[in-house]
Amino acid sequence: IFLFSLRTLKGGGPALEELALEGDPNSINFTVPMRQHKDCNFSYAGLKTPVRLAIESRNLCTDDIPISSATEEDRQLRANIAASFQRIAVLHLEDRCQRAVEWALKMRPSIKNFVVLLLTSMLGPA
Repeated sequence: IFLFSLRTLKGGGPALEELALEGDPNSINFTVPMRQHKDCNFSYAGLKTPVRLAIESRNLCTDDIPISSATEEDRQLRANIAASFQRIAVLHLEDRCQRAVEWALKMRPSIKNFVVLLLTSMLGPA
C-alpha cells in the first residue's frame, strides 16, 4: 500500500480496492507468479517487484505525493497498476486453488469441501 501512497484508515485492502476500481485491470501486463510450479504452494512475493518496477518505470513519485494530491494522469496510472495487480493476484489465487483441488481429489476422490486461508501482507504494513 505504501507503493501507492494511499490513505489506509480503513485498511490497506479497502484502500487498494477503491483505487483499483478506477483503473484498467488489463493495462499492465504482470505475470502470474509460480505458474510453472505444479505444486500447491502460494506466494505473492513474485508480484511485489513487478509492481514496484511498474511504478518506477512510469516515474510516479508516490513517496512525496499522496494519492489525494496526485494529478489526474498520476492517479490514473496508479489506479491502472492497482487494478492490474488485483487481476493477477486473483488469477494466481485461482491457479493455486485449482491445483490444490486437483491434488486433493486425486488423493481423496470423495472430498466435498475446500477451504482457503490467506495470511499475507503483500505490500507491507498499512
